[in-house]
Amino acid sequence: MIVTGCVSPDEARRSVNWSVLVAVGSAIGIASALDVSGAAAVLGQGIAGLADVAGGWDLLLGVFFGTVLLTELIINQAAAALMFPVVLALAATQGLDPRPLVLTATVAASLSFPTPLNYQTNLMVYGPGKYRFTDFTKVGVPLQLVVSIVAISIIQYVWPLQG
Repeated sequence: MIVTGCVSPDEARRSVNWSVLVAVGSAIGIASALDVSGAAAVLGQGIAGLADVAGGWDLLLGVFFGTVLLTELIINQAAAALMFPVVLALAATQGLDPRPLVLTATVAASLSFPTPLNYQTNLMVYGPGKYRFTDFTKVGVPLQLVVSIVAISIIQYVWPLQG
């Protein structure tokens, strides 16, 4: 856009959301530290330990809801970056193809509905719409469950967990 003259270099520089870049950059550094220190493997084994009942679904559900929980605490891009080494370690320890686990984490990082905190659009309507925090929870939790089942079903169908 700078080359075509649609945006000046100053406008482009001003439009960069530096807080997002710093958060993602920091998350990548932390993710690397998780990997190098072995903490990613420990977290992956924790997910595998918690999810021991339903074939491939258990691991995908563990990754999905672990990522959703992390997304509620930090921005979704950083949650995806932090979960990446964890799911790679999980796949390695379980002898699985990492693609379905990585895809599950990236989808989950983008599909977190129970609170208004993760998306700017939710926060934009929160005040003017006179919504309460619980309004998002009432609608978001059932929506999260439905979307989780659909997403995991599609991922499991297209990319079955197998070593």
